[in-house]
Amino acid sequence: MEGATESQPRAWLMDMDGVLVHEEEPVPGADRFLARLNELDRRYLVLTNNSIYTPHDLAARLRLSGLDVPEEAIPITSSWGRPAPTASSGSRGPSG
Repeated sequence: MEGATESQPRAWLMDMDGVLVHEEEPVPGADRFLARLNELDRRYLVLTNNSIYTPHDLAARLRLSGLDVPEEAIPITSSWGRPAPTASSGSRGPSG
């Protein structure tokens, strides 16, 4: 990952669960991979299909697992497309 060339990636997209963390534990090498991306000033985004938590929540979860991922690197989650529960809908959140 030295200098970026036409055939090397300039940015990385990665899934959170199973790639960076498994349950609450970091995947072996994930910390070194992220450190290397930061060292080389490579852009990256962490994606997830988690519909419950916001990017802020997910960044905090990663920090608790020992991975320093800025909130800005988790640009959007499926929770953004979920309407907020209302008193009139009778819903109390994701589980209904």
